Order: sequence, then C-alpha cells, then structure tokens
Amino acid sequence: MLGLLNVRICPKGHVVFKLDGLSIHLSWDEFWQLSNIFEGVKKEMLKLKSRKDFDQLSAETTH
Repeated sequence: MLGLLNVRICPKGHVVFKLDGLSIHLSWDEFWQLSNIFEGVKKEMLKLKSRKDFDQLSAETTH
C-alpha cells in the first residue's frame, strides 16, 4: 500500500509530488504530458469489460 501523496504547486512553475520520502519535480509541460498519458490509460482501462480482460491484456504486454 502506498503512503500519503502530497502535491505542491511551486511559484516557479513546477509541480512537486512527494511520496514516502521520494520527491518528483515536474515542469508544467511535463506535468500536463504525464496527466494526458494517465487520462489515456484510464480511458483504455474503462473499456475493458472484466478483470479477465485486464489480466489477459497485462499478460500480452508484459511478455
């Protein structure tokens, strides 16, 4: 299980994620690119009909 995720927007135009002692600094452009990737993944996940479909897709992409 993941710990508490803190997100902070810095005045210098960075987004900082802190999780379990790890800090990730992203520029605005990097943040929006990553956000778009996650949104695309979310849409694809919602298309899957069942856990069986997800497990099959996972097996295909990891081998």
